Amino acid sequence: MNCDDSHAQTAIGQVATPATVDRIVAESGSRSVRVIKPGMMVTMDYREDRINIHVDAENVITSVKCG
Repeated sequence: MNCDDSHAQTAIGQVATPATVDRIVAESGSRSVRVIKPGMMVTMDYREDRINIHVDAENVITSVKCG
């Protein structure tokens, strides 16, 4: 199963609540998710089935990308 982030772009600008994250996972068809906060260290491995949700200091979604 591959991730498709095109349908999840509408979440940009919203707060990353558990419900919002669940909706992004469902819309993207991903199997896993990670919410990436400013300054957070993450691995650089690429996974076709993962959605990455980038948030700012106030937990507002700034980007949604597969990988």
